[in-house]
Amino acid sequence: MMPKIRSRQRCTYAPIAGPEELKKGDIVFCNVGRYHFTHLISAIKGDGKDRLYQISNNKGHVNGWIPLEKIFGKVVEIHPD
Repeated sequence: MMPKIRSRQRCTYAPIAGPEELKKGDIVFCNVGRYHFTHLISAIKGDGKDRLYQISNNKGHVNGWIPLEKIFGKVVEIHPD
């Protein structure tokens, strides 16, 4: 399976206005621990501001659940190399 985004591939991000903007399958720029990553939203649970997002990497590994405040933007364009 080919990844949606390769390492070091340039992307354009848009800020997130609220939880209603995000859905399963979106690619987001987020904070996990002390690091920042581009990850796939693989599941969503909860409602409104209490909603949690399960994030996964390109290989299908689930990295955990994060709240909306840890998501900084959503990928709106993936630039070719």
